[in-house]
Amino acid sequence: MIFNNLLSLQKRKIFAVLTFFLLSYFLISTGLQVNSSFHRLGNKVSLVLFASIYLLVYQKIKYNRIFNYYLAFIGWSIIGAFLVAVDSSIALDQIERLISIYLMSIVVYSAFYEFENFKILAWVLVIGGLLSAYGYLLGMGNSEIIYANSGRFQGLTNNPNSLATNLFYVIIGVFYLFAKKDNKFLKSLLLVAFFISIYTLFFTGSRKFALYIIIVSGVIIILKYNKPKHLIFIALLGGTFIFLGYEQLMNLFKQTELYLRFTNETSLEQAGNTRLMAQVEAFKVFFNHPFFGVGLENLKVVSIGTAHGYIAEVVASGGIIAFTLLFAMYYKYGKKTIEFYKNHPNNIEALFVLICLLAFFLTSFGFHYYNSITHWFIFAATYAYLKKQERNEVEHNSM
Repeated sequence: MIFNNLLSLQKRKIFAVLTFFLLSYFLISTGLQVNSSFHRLGNKVSLVLFASIYLLVYQKIKYNRIFNYYLAFIGWSIIGAFLVAVDSSIALDQIERLISIYLMSIVVYSAFYEFENFKILAWVLVIGGLLSAYGYLLGMGNSEIIYANSGRFQGLTNNPNSLATNLFYVIIGVFYLFAKKDNKFLKSLLLVAFFISIYTLFFTGSRKFALYIIIVSGVIIILKYNKPKHLIFIALLGGTFIFLGYEQLMNLFKQTELYLRFTNETSLEQAGNTRLMAQVEAFKVFFNHPFFGVGLENLKVVSIGTAHGYIAEVVASGGIIAFTLLFAMYYKYGKKTIEFYKNHPNNIEALFVLICLLAFFLTSFGFHYYNSITHWFIFAATYAYLKKQERNEVEHNSM
C-alpha cells in the first residue's frame, strides 16, 4: 500500500515536470521566432515526442472520448488536404501539428486527472508566459527581433498578438494562484507578475486583449471579490495608485504602442474594416466550399491571410463538418463548466474553469485556436479536473 502511494506520488511528480517542460518548450522554441523550415522540424520533433510518451504510458493513460472529436477533425482535415487544398504541403504541416496537439492533450488530460487543483497549470501559464516575453534577457531567442516590423513588442513570440495571448493567460494564472496562496511573499511576487504583464501588454499594442482583461477582471470582481470589504480595498488601492502616480503613469502610457493605436482614429477604422472584410471573405469561401472548405491554412492561398475569427477560419478551412466536430467539443466543455460552477459557486477551481471558458469565448472573436498548443493544453487540463470531480461526486453519492 505504501509502495503504491509512493508510486502514485512519483507519477504525479513526473507528470508535473513533464507537462511544465513541454509547454515551456513550445512557448520558447517551436512556435517562436522561427523560420518556416525550422517550424516544420519542430512539428515533426513534437510528433515523435508525444507519440513516444503516449505509447510508453498507453496502458495507464486516462483517455476521454471528447478527444475523439479532435481526432475526427484531424481525419477530416487530412481528406481535405488531398482533395481540395491548393497547397497540400501547408495543410499537411498543420496536420502534423494537430496530431502533436492531440497526443499532448491525451497526456495532459491523464496528468491533470491526478490533481485536485490547478496550481501546476497556473504556474505553467505564469512562468511560460513571462518567459515568452522576457526570455531573451536570459539568452533565449534573438533579442534583435523582439519587436515586429510594425514596432509592436512581440518578445520571443512570432507576433505581438501571440504574446498578448500569453500575457492574458498569465493574468488568469496570477488570479488563481493569488486566491490559493497564503504566503505573503509569493503574493507579492504574483502582484509583480500581474503589473509586469499589464505593462508589457501595452507595448504589444493589442487592443482586443486590453478589452478582454477588463472584462475578465470585472467578472472576477463580481463573482469572487464582491464583498464590501473587497470592493473598498480595491477602490482604495486603485485610488491611491492613481493619485500618487497619475501623471507619471499617463506619460508612460502615452509612449506605448497601445495608446498610439487607441488614439489613432484612422488606425482604428482601418483595423475594423480589415477585420470585417476578412470575416466576409472567409464566409464567401465557405459558401463556395461548404463541405470540405479549402484546406487548413489555405485561406491565405485562395483569399486572405487570416479570417480574424475562430468560426470563420474553421468553416472556410474545413467546412461545416470541421466546425461541427470542434463545436461539439466546446459544447460539452461549456456545459460541464457551467454546471460545475452552478453547483460549486464558492469553489475557486470552479471559477477558474469558468474564467477559462470565458477566455476561450472572448479570444475566438479575433483569433483561431484549433492549432494552438496553449489553448488545448488549458482545455485538456481543465476538462480533466471537471471529469475527476464528476467521478468523485458520483462515488460520494453512491456510498
